[in-house]
Amino acid sequence: LEDDETYMHTLVLHALQMMILVKRVLAPLNVQLASIYDQALDITVMRMVNRLARVSKTLKLHTLHVACEDIDIPITNRFPCPVIIKMLLLAGMDVNEKDSAGNTPLHAMMLSGKARIAAMKVLLEHGAALLARNNNNETCLDLIIAKLPRAVEQLELFDRVSLLERCASVVRRSWREEDYQEIVPCQLWPMLSLH
Repeated sequence: LEDDETYMHTLVLHALQMMILVKRVLAPLNVQLASIYDQALDITVMRMVNRLARVSKTLKLHTLHVACEDIDIPITNRFPCPVIIKMLLLAGMDVNEKDSAGNTPLHAMMLSGKARIAAMKVLLEHGAALLARNNNNETCLDLIIAKLPRAVEQLELFDRVSLLERCASVVRRSWREEDYQEIVPCQLWPMLSLH
């Protein structure tokens, strides 16, 4: 089942990438026509991406995770692709959604082996949690420091960690779930479960 999901995601992401390439290649030379053509194609592409986002959510597919991974298929070496990641995020995909391994899309990118700083920046600009923990108790920040240390300074990662994130991380590391649920307001539980 997981291979079928990955195949479906890969197929959809290649289709999105093809649309972006077709848009670039077929743009008319006339500037006025190009503007009208670009707007119509942008609207069509975003409608398709919005449909994909709704279907992915309904079927509980992790399309954004796949867009952030290095896909080992000879057709393309352009993943993770910042343009596609941004389109999926604008279509409403959750930047901090966790998969069955507890990985967020940023975890998936860092674990796949081909993290691109431009793609990381898109995720961070849309609120990716650096201190989110996966099932192996690894934070995104831990993975970035270990695998791509130059990104820490380039993206000013320590400045991007909010006080709420830091507090949630400390609570999760220090207390058992039963203990903090008694004293922490239930509105903050989703933040704690992310960290």
